[in-house]
Amino acid sequence: MITTDKGVHALSHLFDAITHTFDPKFDAPATRINFLEFPPEIRSKIIDYSLLGDLDSGTLEKAMHHDDFSNPCCVWNWPDQLIICDKEKESDLPNTMFPKWLPHLALTNHQMRGEVLVHMLKTTDCVTLKYDKDLPVKIAPWFSKFLATFPANEGFEAVRNLNFPHIHWYNYNDDGMTLAPNPDVELMLQCPNLERIGMTFHFKRIAFFHPYDEWNPMALNRFLSWWKLRPMLGCDNLKHVYIGGIMWHSGHMAQDGDPLQTLRDFGAWLRESFAEKKPEGQKVLVTLHPRYGAFRGGWDEGEPL
Repeated sequence: MITTDKGVHALSHLFDAITHTFDPKFDAPATRINFLEFPPEIRSKIIDYSLLGDLDSGTLEKAMHHDDFSNPCCVWNWPDQLIICDKEKESDLPNTMFPKWLPHLALTNHQMRGEVLVHMLKTTDCVTLKYDKDLPVKIAPWFSKFLATFPANEGFEAVRNLNFPHIHWYNYNDDGMTLAPNPDVELMLQCPNLERIGMTFHFKRIAFFHPYDEWNPMALNRFLSWWKLRPMLGCDNLKHVYIGGIMWHSGHMAQDGDPLQTLRDFGAWLRESFAEKKPEGQKVLVTLHPRYGAFRGGWDEGEPL
């Protein structure tokens, strides 16, 4: 809401300039309007209005494709979700300065690019990075390079949430033996204002069973080491960790035990570890959502752990 006289005057000036039809017989030559001279709240409203037009025109869908489950990918459905994925080769990655899914205003100049995209990052509900075990070029390091193109750490500081719906495929081909850090966790730590993290694991990656036997959950220490998750305790401003547990079908549920027990142990570890770090009264909410079926984007509701 505009509360200052300067803001009201600026918006009125802008409205007149947009709606007025220039008549050379009566009007003096038009004065150029500098967008960046308007107050921040005015600029935000103009950006929002422009983005709605880009959504309607399909501008943010220029790189869109669909995954094996017919879900759209590599598209910025602002303000709901930016979703991007791993690639087959380096040349398939988007350009770090001007990915195809940028809005028109961001292509005006570098200063406008920064203002528009920082605004979009701050107001996007879910930034989703999809991991594919069969694609060798990972999207998290690319996204870090994209954020690094903004001056004064503005890109990293703008990110409020990150979602990794297929993080269970990390370390898949190395049988848990890699010494390299998890690039998803590295990205989390680069974003100082990160408030929400989503991570989803398939039950087959965290539990083992034999016919007519009970589930054997992966031990917590092995789980933390396999996915290199301990460093995420360095996310100082975190408020919510969403944990997704992918189930298969009811036949597998006939076994005794809980196939998601490791995730429950992980959630308890997160809650207790953050409680030791944060000031009294500040807690990190940890939720678990058992899910059947393919990822459809966004966040699901989960039960607090």
